[in-house]
Parts: sequence; C-alpha cells; structure tokens
Amino acid sequence: MAAAGREDQAEQHPDRGGLARPVRPEETVDRPERDGQVDVVVVSDNHEMLGMDMIHHVAQMGTDSWMVDDSLFDLSQLRHDIQTHNAVYLDTDSFKGQEVYRIRWKDGLVLLLDMQYRPVNVLRGAVGPGTGAPIYTTLKLMPSSQVSSSMWDMSVPHGFQMGQLPEKP
Repeated sequence: MAAAGREDQAEQHPDRGGLARPVRPEETVDRPERDGQVDVVVVSDNHEMLGMDMIHHVAQMGTDSWMVDDSLFDLSQLRHDIQTHNAVYLDTDSFKGQEVYRIRWKDGLVLLLDMQYRPVNVLRGAVGPGTGAPIYTTLKLMPSSQVSSSMWDMSVPHGFQMGQLPEKP
C-alpha cells in the first residue's frame, strides 16, 4: 500500500449478483518499502493469521494488522445501508480512466464501483468528484475456488524464513 495513494484493482467472482467472499480471505497488498517493494499475502484459518512477504520470503504469524476489511465489498450490506441511509450514493465519476459510481459509506470512506457494481477502490478524504486518496495499490478478493488449497494449510512455504513483516501503513 502506498502512503500517498493507491491504484486498486479488486477482482470478484460473479456469485448471485453479489461479491464472492472466501471463507478464509486471501488478500494481496502491494506497497513501496524503504528497500523496494513488499507484496504481502495474508491467509487465515479463522483462528490465526499468517502473513507472507512474497518478495522477501519472510513469514510471520499473527499478522492481523495486514488483513483487509472485505466487508466494504459486501454488496448486499451496501444495498441495505443505502436503503437505511447509512450509505449515500453520491454520483458517477472517472477513476483512472474508468467510469465509477461513488458511494459514501463506512467511516466517511467513498467506495468506488464500476458500472457492473464491482469494487474498483476505496477513497479516504474524498470531498467531491476527483478528490480523495485511493486506499489500495492492488487488492484481489477471490473466491476460495480460485485459490490453491495449499494456501490454506497455514504452514510457512519452503524457502521462507520466519521474521517480522514491515508495519502496515
């Protein structure tokens, strides 16, 4: 995740009109680090979280701070929140050349959805069209069926060493 801003690409699997949410979320977050890039993948077995820096081959257990709140991408909850006025449709805008819907939602964040209602990014500090800092560089929310079963075994991959992941910005 870049501190100054992020380009987001969120992928989903069509699933009865909503976003597919894996039972055990897998998120990939890229961000610049002092010595280059770090690509952190976090997996969870609902009891413990394992974070893996895929570039530097460092793994750490208990990496709760790296998890991404995928509830922001729950369309049925969003529909409910719009109906109960806990979320507000703002307008359409363009984000990195893509037409998007802008919806002010949780904690003042603005959710950007493409014209098929798939997540594009989330903005912090948006006060009008074209404003706000994107939260994500890259975020992939994938259904469990698209993630290798070996990813869920919560073991440190061969070639990785246990260590400390950098702090999440």
